[in-house]
Amino acid sequence: MGNQNTPSVPVVIELAPTLSILATKENPAAQGFRRKIETGVSKVFIDLGIPGRPSIEIRTSQAVEAIRILVHDFPQPYSEELFRNLWEYCSQSSLGYLPLQYSPGDWLRENVLNSDLSTEAEQPNPIVDFLALLVIEVIKQRPEQLLGSEQVVYHIERARQKISEDKKSEGDILQKDQIEQIVKYLLNLKISIADFLTITENIYEGVIQNLPSSHIEETLATLLRPKTIEIIMDADYLQHVFNVTQDALPISIYDSKIEGKVREQFILLTNGIFYELGIRLPDIVLAPSSSLKKNTFSIKINDTLCTPRIGLQTHQLLVNATKERLAQSEIAISMTAANPSNNTECGLIEKNDESAIKKIKEIGLFSWDAVGFIILTLASEIRKNAHCLLDTDTVEYELALLHQAFPELIFSVLETVSIERVTKILRSLLKEEISIRDLRAILERILTYDYILTDLGKYIVFDDRLAIHESLNFNPQDDVYNYVQHVRAGLKKIYKPQIYLRTRK
Repeated sequence: MGNQNTPSVPVVIELAPTLSILATKENPAAQGFRRKIETGVSKVFIDLGIPGRPSIEIRTSQAVEAIRILVHDFPQPYSEELFRNLWEYCSQSSLGYLPLQYSPGDWLRENVLNSDLSTEAEQPNPIVDFLALLVIEVIKQRPEQLLGSEQVVYHIERARQKISEDKKSEGDILQKDQIEQIVKYLLNLKISIADFLTITENIYEGVIQNLPSSHIEETLATLLRPKTIEIIMDADYLQHVFNVTQDALPISIYDSKIEGKVREQFILLTNGIFYELGIRLPDIVLAPSSSLKKNTFSIKINDTLCTPRIGLQTHQLLVNATKERLAQSEIAISMTAANPSNNTECGLIEKNDESAIKKIKEIGLFSWDAVGFIILTLASEIRKNAHCLLDTDTVEYELALLHQAFPELIFSVLETVSIERVTKILRSLLKEEISIRDLRAILERILTYDYILTDLGKYIVFDDRLAIHESLNFNPQDDVYNYVQHVRAGLKKIYKPQIYLRTRK
């Protein structure tokens, strides 16, 4: 996957002047920094089946606060929350030592200005390890950016070597832009494109049948998407938290070998996610890892590992209150940590502090143990990646359930739009963090979809149909975006009065 015959992918790392030593090729620390990035990014290529190899350039820039990453000359954004969590993972052994608000500027002042990187060689260095991991994690957030025109051409040529002769003769009907769009769509869903033969054959079939790209994309997403969510953990930490033996791993969280109380917590999570977002979670599997640090874990969505996190110690509890609020209730704490589901400040107390636990219950606060902390993190990752957990199979299942109560609605919708288009509409709503639990309302809105062409700059439109500017050129048969706008507008009319009434009360 990363040999010299594959196309290169330009990755540029711009460092602040205070980190300029890491851009010096002769410096041992800089060499280690480059090596870690090349190894980590190459693994991303392998894990996601992206043809190519990274071509790393490291340089300094006066315009950068700490570090900036560019792929194919496009800047890759990242949040301060990601920056903080990764530094905590690299520099700490437990939670509670970093302030919740921690910017790249804070990090530079506290850790780099007085650090001597010039003498570092093969010895572990938290700063070098952190910056390299940050580059890798930022790139993983948008893996579709790694795919350029050269990678698409290489992908096509490689597939042509293995497809049947009758399909080779039809190769000219394929459009490189269409293949790039479809493959990038899969990568955006954190799905590996390593099975290039299946991908190319389905694109061939779709083009021959004159199917829209959205149909092909959803067919491939269903075929290629893993049917589990994995919680990857440091092996010792996994056994300690979940009380399972090494020979039982990997194991479903719903397996009878998992304690009943723990299974119930995950059942509450799945029910809560369905109530909130309208999606049913696949099986959740615990798996060990030798590459994660001690007492850490990561969530795997489809084929991509999310940002690693330090877990809660088994003797600790996370309490949903600030240090000041706990102090008012005469509960003394020495450390605080971020709630992984919403990044708010929480207190850390000892699990055996019976007095503090009693007071917490009396004032109506919640607390989470190590398992609960992992569930909070999992819920956060699911919310951010809910659109990646949907496919045509799961949508067909939901339609089948709804068919029992509203058969005419289901028949009418599927006569109007394909199951693939329904799936893509629902996926787009989830990506905008709009719940799809009221599937009946969404389907009714899909059924009423229509549009008018008008000049929105001249007229106020009262028509319930979707108003599209007359100068826009679009294909009404394959414009999922317009369907989503129409559905969103309808849901707003349904739920906005309810929100208003609750607010008034």
